[in-house]
Amino acid sequence: MKLVWIVSLAIVTLAATSARAELAAGREAYARGEFAVAWRELEPVAREGSAEAQYLIGRMLARGEGRAANPGRAAEWYRRAAERGSAEAQNNLGLLYEAGTGVARDASVAAKWYRRAAKSGFAVAAFNLARLLESGVEGTDGTAEAERWYRRSAARGHAGAAEWVSRQGRPSGAESSVAEPVPTAEPSIVATDESATNASVPAAPASARAHRDAWERGDWSEASAALTEKAATGDADAAYRLGLLADQGLGKTRDLGAAERWFRTAAERDHGRAMYELGFLELRGRSAARKKDALAARVWFALAAERQVGDAAKWVERIDESLTSDEIETAEARVRAWRPSAANDDD
Repeated sequence: MKLVWIVSLAIVTLAATSARAELAAGREAYARGEFAVAWRELEPVAREGSAEAQYLIGRMLARGEGRAANPGRAAEWYRRAAERGSAEAQNNLGLLYEAGTGVARDASVAAKWYRRAAKSGFAVAAFNLARLLESGVEGTDGTAEAERWYRRSAARGHAGAAEWVSRQGRPSGAESSVAEPVPTAEPSIVATDESATNASVPAAPASARAHRDAWERGDWSEASAALTEKAATGDADAAYRLGLLADQGLGKTRDLGAAERWFRTAAERDHGRAMYELGFLELRGRSAARKKDALAARVWFALAAERQVGDAAKWVERIDESLTSDEIETAEARVRAWRPSAANDDD
């Protein structure tokens, strides 16, 4: 019996050692951009329950690294890792729920995951929670709590949160009410690239991924510079992300005019999420015209729905309730006539 126990212990020890080796090899392969190797090493460990491996598998699926992008499966792997305590996975799962990418859009669920990650001290999640609370969750005003999370994030070195704190004109240790009007922008920061392609495409060089890394660090100035350069080459996703930065006031003063221009640039290059954001700008009177235009909003939401973006189809249904049959037909005609003005160079 003692011999059996010793043999069993040896097997368990060897298995654990092997799992650690595979995780380390997968982590290193991912850092080098060798995604095929990362998949081979990480997937078995992820299935055995490693939160770090589960998070990295989710990240590769979200970004289309090594295999075709699949936000739905990314959400599944993020959830497994999140339930095992991975703050990074909790944050990224929140991003998917906020954007409605791979899951049904739900700001309250996004806030729940952000909060869990933020409570563990993850600065990026604290910033995302603050941003979401500031924009309003389920119609509530969370400005006081938003400020607390902005300051906690800034205290942990998050550049975007520090920028927000600096605009308030108070030291980062101060706890007081928000000094400026609460933005009403739709929550939009997302972790995935809609331009991600299939596994046969070689990994992008480090320079091409600079904006993604800066984005996830919350270094909005660096992200903006890298995205502007990329957008100039015709990249629709870069233009979309520049729209998000302007819409949320990340890195500089909020500029709805610039947000609209960038979203429109991306939308004209057939970017579904940019179409979705334009729908909200038109619906809420935040476009250049500064007046609500339900018909224009309906057109953009319908185009986004054709591309299966979030809950765009539901917004079409809601808007139709306020339009006449002639207006609906006009909107449908515009949708049928719409053509992208330029191709995304990354497609």
